[in-house]
Amino acid sequence: MESDTLVIVSIIALLGWICWLYFRRRQVLSELKRMQLQLACSALDKFGSAGEFVAFLQSIRFYLGEKPDPADPKKVIFSYSEPKEFVLSTRTK
Repeated sequence: MESDTLVIVSIIALLGWICWLYFRRRQVLSELKRMQLQLACSALDKFGSAGEFVAFLQSIRFYLGEKPDPADPKKVIFSYSEPKEFVLSTRTK
């Protein structure tokens, strides 16, 4: 009887821990996306227009050996919203 209670409590604790890990992961990913969006917005604010920013990003992409894809400027802007690539772009100036 006592071991049954221990098993049930252990299973409930395990399920609670798994749920906590799941929601914590979602929270971290949400915070990361918010930071990436802020980084992209702050980088966009430093340029006069979105076209200048896209041209700058395409020049970096060309510098890195990738072909620029001017089809959708949003994709170009958000493809460079990772902090490591912005650090690279600030170092190449």
